Amino acid sequence: MYHHAKLTTIYLIFLVLISSCSPKIITGVNMKEFSPPLESKDQLAYQRFDSYIKSVDSVILFSKNVGNQYIGMKPVNLQTEMSILFNPDKFDCNCDDKLKSKLKKLSQINSKELGFIPREVSKNVLAQNVYLLDHSAGSAVLANGFTFTEPTKQESIRLIASESPTLKNFDEINYIERNKGVYPHFLYSLDCSGYLSAALAVSGGVGENSIKTSATGASTANNAIVILSGVMYSPLYQAFKGQGKYSIQDAKNQKERLLVLESIINEIPNLSRNDATKINLNVNYEVVLASNSGKSSLNGQATFGGNGGSGFGFGSFSTKGDGGGGFNKNIEFSSYSTYALGMNVGAIPENITILTLNATIQSIKDKLPNLN
Repeated sequence: MYHHAKLTTIYLIFLVLISSCSPKIITGVNMKEFSPPLESKDQLAYQRFDSYIKSVDSVILFSKNVGNQYIGMKPVNLQTEMSILFNPDKFDCNCDDKLKSKLKKLSQINSKELGFIPREVSKNVLAQNVYLLDHSAGSAVLANGFTFTEPTKQESIRLIASESPTLKNFDEINYIERNKGVYPHFLYSLDCSGYLSAALAVSGGVGENSIKTSATGASTANNAIVILSGVMYSPLYQAFKGQGKYSIQDAKNQKERLLVLESIINEIPNLSRNDATKINLNVNYEVVLASNSGKSSLNGQATFGGNGGSGFGFGSFSTKGDGGGGFNKNIEFSSYSTYALGMNVGAIPENITILTLNATIQSIKDKLPNLN
């Protein structure tokens, strides 16, 4: 009885929506404008990342503790990737074939490509060249990576701080800037009912039978698309600078900070641990995290709230096993893709050497006995 009532309601909503002359009526989708589009205010951010990838051979991230990890970073266009994400053949909501065909022929904003991308996504996740990390937990690997440079030698291949607790228990939302006015950010989620509603609003004339068939399929599907974008801080750099949670002067956070910094040292070969060896830590990374393999009860855009306790985490390197995670109990997903747009956005990394890193480690050790 409940399922029949739910299906009837969804069907009636879609009939009202598709007969409306205004495409802005999208029932069930909460749309809130809260931040500017994700577009680097520092236009050098992508150029820095592009040059960095090409100069240090970062397609291979190496850790002596867990062995070679071959993680490809291939250049892609973000709008093309969003087309794939929302492609009705890739995101299965049991839609009618006629509706699927219409969606795949839709024109996109500022692009010659065809395909369905919701208006809110097109406005906030712009067409630009980015790097796709070929790893289910790519953001964790990206954020916990670094290189080193010995005097008179070339920069090393990219390493992973594999012993760091920030890799083992990585939660992107703890490192993405959420305060307004600092960096743009964007959070978007769509379940199958919301997907169908948004699709019908822009697809033009679709027959009643097609709508009914699609509504039936959407009511039985349990899939969701999730997109999270913003500037993600490096936990390694935060640990060195005593920023983020490592600014809290208690024993728990300072012990973890110590482990993070020691994990950086431990990845560098003994023969390269000279005082003058430079450790290259990036301040932040501009990223887009996207998945169409989730479950959701939310539709449309949502705000993060300020730093300090929104209470949801996007993804986890360890707790879900293979890069899964969720926002409270509203959104869950099994895997996601990481797109890197740039690095050191609006920031210049401090010059760090083995000498200064060891000095910071010793300073923490000296303070720990007096912390609670």
